[in-house]
This record gives sequence, C-alpha cells and structure tokens, in this order.
Amino acid sequence: MSSQNKRVALIFWMTFFAFFFVLVPFNSILAAPKELPRVILAIHDSSPSQNIRWSPVHRIFQMPLNHLGFVVKFHNISEPLPDIIDMDEVAGILIWFENDSIPKPDVFLRWAINASIAGKKLLLLGDHAFEKAENGTYTDEKLLKKFWQRLGLVNRSDWNSVTYNSKAIYEDRSIVGFERLLSGVLPPYPTIQAVGDDVTSHFVVQNGDDVKSASHLITTGQGGGFIASGYTHFVGSKEEYLQWYINPFSFFRLAMDSDKLPKADTTTLSGRRIFYSHVDGDGWRNLTEIPIKGEKKRLSSQVIYEEIIKGYSHLPVTVAPVAGDLDPDWFGSKESLNIAKKIFQSPNVEAASHTYSHPLDWAFFKDGNSKKEDPFIARYPSPNSSLKGGLLQFFGLTKKVDVHYDSAIAKEKKLALKNTNDDLASGYTIPRVYRRGDFSLEKEIAGSIEYIQSLLPVGKKVELMQWSGDTMPFEKALRLSREAGVENINGGDSRFDREYPSFAWVAPLGLQVGEELQVYASNSNENTYTDLWTDRFFGFQHLVRTLRNTETPWRVKPINVYYHMYSGEKLSSLNALKKNLDYAQSHNITPITTSQFSAIVKGFYSCKITALTDNRWQLEGCGDLQTIRFDFSTFKGVDIESSVGVVGQKHYHGSLYVALDKSIKDPVIALVDIEHGDGPPAIEKPYLIDSCWQVWNVQRVAGKTKFSTGGFGVGDMRWRIPKGRSCQVWKTDGEKISAKEQNNQLIFKIAARKKPEDIVDITIDCHGDIQ
Repeated sequence: MSSQNKRVALIFWMTFFAFFFVLVPFNSILAAPKELPRVILAIHDSSPSQNIRWSPVHRIFQMPLNHLGFVVKFHNISEPLPDIIDMDEVAGILIWFENDSIPKPDVFLRWAINASIAGKKLLLLGDHAFEKAENGTYTDEKLLKKFWQRLGLVNRSDWNSVTYNSKAIYEDRSIVGFERLLSGVLPPYPTIQAVGDDVTSHFVVQNGDDVKSASHLITTGQGGGFIASGYTHFVGSKEEYLQWYINPFSFFRLAMDSDKLPKADTTTLSGRRIFYSHVDGDGWRNLTEIPIKGEKKRLSSQVIYEEIIKGYSHLPVTVAPVAGDLDPDWFGSKESLNIAKKIFQSPNVEAASHTYSHPLDWAFFKDGNSKKEDPFIARYPSPNSSLKGGLLQFFGLTKKVDVHYDSAIAKEKKLALKNTNDDLASGYTIPRVYRRGDFSLEKEIAGSIEYIQSLLPVGKKVELMQWSGDTMPFEKALRLSREAGVENINGGDSRFDREYPSFAWVAPLGLQVGEELQVYASNSNENTYTDLWTDRFFGFQHLVRTLRNTETPWRVKPINVYYHMYSGEKLSSLNALKKNLDYAQSHNITPITTSQFSAIVKGFYSCKITALTDNRWQLEGCGDLQTIRFDFSTFKGVDIESSVGVVGQKHYHGSLYVALDKSIKDPVIALVDIEHGDGPPAIEKPYLIDSCWQVWNVQRVAGKTKFSTGGFGVGDMRWRIPKGRSCQVWKTDGEKISAKEQNNQLIFKIAARKKPEDIVDITIDCHGDIQ
C-alpha cells in the first residue's frame, strides 16, 4: 500500500471511530453485565462463649441492612481474616468492636485498607479497638492514619471524656434525632476531623466556643460511613429499652450508596403486604377456661380449631404440634389425636412440627452427651403423671416453660429452681419438656415429622419445622430439618410498640448458623405480651401496634400472627387473637403459608442481581422471592415490553414494587422514566397492580392477557389496562367474571375454591375500544 493510500485509510478509520464514539457512549461499549454485591461482612469481637445472637450487630444493625437489600454475614476477629480481594459478593465491611483491644490490630488494619482500595465500603460503628493490641502495645500510627484516610477522616487521638461543656454545632435532622435526641450531656467522644472532599458530616460537636475542637462524629462518604461509639443508639438502665439516635435506614443508605441496588423484598407479594400465621403446639392439652353451656370441658386446641381455624377459614394458618402431646406412648390421648386430625383436615391448615419432646435449651444437646441429662431425670413428668394441661404447671414449676430467649425481653424473666445444673445457663429448670429415653436429634426432627405425617390426610405433608424453647437451634439441627425436606422458622421476637418503642426491637430476617439458615418469625408471639403467660392475658392485642409501625413510613415486615395453642385457654387471650386477625383481614393482604414465607426469606439470601445496563437488571436464584423493590422511584416505572417475567408494578411509600412471575426462571426488569409521579406509565398491555392471590404464567399476546392464579379466600385483584380500551375477564372454562373499569383499572373478584391449592386460569381480553 502506498503512503498516500495509508494516509487515506488512516483518515477513514479515525473519522469512523470519532463518529462511532460520539453516537455510542463509551461506557456502553466497555460495560459488561456485572453481579451487584449484596453482602455486608460484619467484623466483631464477641467472645467465643458469647452467641452472636446477642450482639448489637445482629440484634440491631442487621434489620435495616436487610431492608436495604443486604445479606449480613458475621466474622469474629479472633478467626483468620478472609481473602477479601476475591470476595466479589461483598459490598461493605461493618466494623463493630465492644472491647478496648483486638489481637493483631496491624493485620486487621492492612486487611481493611486493602478491602477499601478494592472498592468495599467501610462502616465503622463501634469502639476503636484496633488502636491497641491485647498485650497493651499501641498500633502503628502510619497504619492508623491510612485507615482513617479511607473514610476521609483524621483522628487527632484526643479523647473527650468530660463533655458537660460540649455542644452540637451542626445536626443533620434527616440522620440524627431519629427516635431519641442527642441532647443533654453527650457521651464521651474522640476528636475526628473530616478532610475528604466527598465526606458529608451529619453531627458535629465542639467544646464550648473552641472552634478548633470541632469533632465530626457521624459522617458518610465514598469510603463508607462512621459513627462514634455511643452515638448509634441509646441503651436504658434495663437492657431491653433501646432507641436509635440515628436513622439507620438513611445512614446505611448514604454510606452504602444503596439506591443503585434493587432490593429483594420479603414483605410484599403480588403488590400487597404478605400475611402469614403459625401456631406452636404448646398448651395443646390445656383445659380451656372458656365455658360452653351444656358441654364438658374442652381442650385449648379444640377452642382454637372451632373459633380460629374454622372461624377464619379464608386465612391460612400453619399448625405445629409437639409430637409428644399427640403420641399415646408419650403424653398423647385419643382426644388430643382426634383434634389434631380434624385440624389437619381443614383446607386452610398447613402441617408443621414443633419437635417431639420440645427442647428448651438447644445448646445443652449440641455435644450429643446424653449423660448430661441424668441430673434432671427426676424432674421430668411421666406419662402416668397428672399434668394440668400439657406443658404447664408440673413439678411446681412456673406456669410457662416455653420461653423464647432469643428475645432479651425474657432475660429478666428466667425460670429459676434451686440447685439448677450449671449447664442450663439459659435459666431453664430442665433441658426439654418431655423425656422418654435418651435425647435423639433425629427423633426430634425426622421422627416428629414422620409421626405428624401419619396423621395427615392424603395429599398433605409436613412442610415446616417450628423451633421450640429458646429457638436457638445449632447447625446440625438446621441441617437435619433441611435434609428432611422442610422449611424452618422461629426466633426473632419483633416488637415495636409503647413498651418497646424502637426499630431496634424489630428483628432481622434470620441468622446464618454455619452453612445453614435459620429463618426468624416476623413478629413476637403472645408469650412476650403476657409476662410469659402469667399476667395480662389480653396483652397480645397490642400486636396491632407493631403491625402498624412496621408498615409505615417503611414496610419492613409482613403481617405475621404467631401464637400458641394455649391462647385458647382464656377468653381474653382468644379475643386478643381475634382482634389481630380482624386487623389483618381489614387490610389489603396476600395470604400465604408460613413455609412459603420461609422459602421467600431463603430466596432473599440466594438471589443474585446482575446489572445489564443502568436501568435493566437480571435476577437469578431468587426462588420463592417474587418482589423487587426500587426505593425513591416515584418517577420510575417498569417497561413491560422490554422486561421478561414481570407480572406488574405498584408505587407505595415512594418505592416501586415490581411483582415477578414465578414461572420464569431468570426474569429481567427494565425501568423507564415517567413524566408524572402521580400517574402510571403509558402502556399497551395490561399489568397487575395488586392481588390477594398470586399470579403467574402471564402471557400477553394479541390483545389478550392470560395467566394462572390461586390463593386463599376470594381472589380480588386490580389490573392496569390501556387507556381507552374496554376489557372483559373470562375463566378458561368459558365463565365470564364480572369486572369494573375505573381510572384505567380493571377490578374483579374470583370466587373462593374449596381447595386453596386449586389453580384458576384467566384471560383478560382488551380487544375492543370503550363505547
């Protein structure tokens, strides 16, 4: 090629690339689909003997992070640190130390600095234990300086222990003063300067009028976030009184830049708040105090069957007996068995197990040493002994031995007995309620499931394990339940009411125990409202306050009505239960079984979200989790045509809830900007707004939208339809369903079915124009 031709060719290619890069954004050429990191690795210094369940990292901080779509995993600083550079799934590192020193602080700081350089956000919330080693030597100052620089801060190493003259000179009220004001004499604090251009200070204090003493105690920036020790939340003289100083949702949102992450949501299904209910079998054989004229004394379980299961037959309920209360070789009777069979024949009842012997202190049985139980044998009831109602009042014990100690509410209410074996650190007087031979974990899990399965009608199976006692199963127990093919639940004990007025008492989704996942119940049961079933038997009616407070201003929990069979023992407790169910059914809900909720939480942990573009995401491995939430998305809507596997959408509390189709394996969500926040995006095909039944297998073809649906009770639903179109609704069998059109919405109801599992196929035909 001649030099002239080379110059012509060069000019051609230069011109081509110039126009190419103008017309095609550079980042769209280089950007490849990338899985978004969703894991927060929480580094803590709890002692090996201390259960992580009691750490504020789990009890308090995890729930807001779960709400923002993050999975929290825990790592004790006493263990070797992981290779963080290769952990692409990690979005941030939460550092919470409660002691004044840690082992090998230099190693930790280098690890944290490298993690920050690799793009992981740092969340420093606790004491600065990394400043000193366990042997009393101080950490290298240059290393400390580099660490603080990653947060855009400088620590002047001045500790202000006397703060009576300190005052706030700047307070960001969107972050500070959330549930309790930072006022009066402030907690001691370090002198921290904000030096990074990207750092935003939310709370700044100084000593009197000395401007040089200004300290930035709450900050966020590109490197993450910082809150000085003592400034996250208030702890009262009684440990159970907690309140947030800072707004954890806003702080973690800014520190983690979480608006870029679509949120896997466990509160909502088909556009409505999830409802589920489950019953532990405690008190199955209690004699009720509720009189019925002309009838003999009834068992509490019979009252629950007649008044609740039959009286609210349109709502699902999961019932978990203690197998030992039914098995005639243990403490069962013909009467308790007959009631169980009646209950499980009810179409709205899902079967579960509450174990065989009802372990109270799960840790007691972890090592498998059956001889440890010998000192307690004399305290156990025998099948021939006269028990006043199952788990209550035997051997002079207090009325209720089933205490869910996963809640610190119960810490002050521990059951006590003189000369109790030291192994029962939980405060229980016996390690389990019933004993017929040596403890067998296999019998508690697989054995109880097998026995309860033998009582079920054809076609129904045990779906769930509901943990008993302190609700703190060890890894092997969780593994055996999973291998038995059932989901699991219990623990958590969420409360948010006048007695516990804080989000700090709203539990996270669950806890990863080794390689297994324990799913927490969404709300506490009547046990914590009644002083462990000793007083205020009407107290469970106050669950309504928690249900309200966890719905607004943010929906952080579904509606969960969780109780025991002994709620059928007293008229006041039965009326409290009815009040909660009446409240639930007065709202727009999607009722589901408890095992399905557990599976939804499991989907939260396994879900992978890949960003295809700035406004398009693919989901993988989400299982039963079928709602993705986009916060602060009033002016965003789903592009139905460009999405795959999207059933519908709904704006609520400033967020966009996207309902997914469970029949589509790897759905894709595409968003578009909408011009008016007070109206839906223009559409050519119908989409679901909300429904009390689940909707799937949606096909939109040639003016018709076909789908399958099913659920509990009457299937009322709302669909958005194209403007100016007239639509009709048909069942596949040709039956026309009466529908109302209003404001581009199609509203209709499908009659309840005898079996909730029966599927109905529907067609919405929008061919014609409105006449």
